[in-house]
Amino acid sequence: MAAGRLAQAGLDVAIVEAEKVGGECSFYACIPAMAMLRPGSLLAEVRRVPGAAEAVTGPLDVPTVLARRDELTGHQEDAGQVPWLTERGITLVRGWGRLAGEKGVAVGDAILEARQAVILAGGTRAALPDIDGLADARPWTNREATTAPAAPKSLVVIGGGVREQLRASLAEQGVDIRKGQSATAVRRQGDSVIVTLSDRSTQSCDSWAKPHRFFCPRGPVL
Repeated sequence: MAAGRLAQAGLDVAIVEAEKVGGECSFYACIPAMAMLRPGSLLAEVRRVPGAAEAVTGPLDVPTVLARRDELTGHQEDAGQVPWLTERGITLVRGWGRLAGEKGVAVGDAILEARQAVILAGGTRAALPDIDGLADARPWTNREATTAPAAPKSLVVIGGGVREQLRASLAEQGVDIRKGQSATAVRRQGDSVIVTLSDRSTQSCDSWAKPHRFFCPRGPVL
């Protein structure tokens, strides 16, 4: 957004991007999450309307829902995002950037020199809650949850935000998800994961994900 407005103001703008143009929202958060939410919410709305409800004869077609998600995210390719930069005269430089002086950015062996300023907009990584054993258990983050090729049978979800949207979407797809106690410890044992809850009960999961307060009897932790 900043790059677009600066370009519209007449400045020469360059973006250094090591991953995908469009960032988390386009590929791992807002767009794929809403793409998965919309079919279920629309189906629920129809089922609440007499006359229309009778026309609904089956559940969500989950493979088709996920195929539409992949279409909207460009199948994890950013070719559809790049024209937004080109149309505004913004230069795209692929690679990792690091500061090289007050107004310099090094990308590989090249140095980009800004006449006005350098804006740091490096994005973030998913933060793992401080739960004993969670990091070692290789949890899903929003990235794995929004790119999974199929819906798991059940899911442990620890956290809110976009994960709450994903929790609702996965529930609509038939995934067994239950709200409950907060997690205090996580252990991976082979292909299974054992989650200990604050009431000292445990839940077992088969393959899984990350976050902070929702769980189901078996499945990944989101």
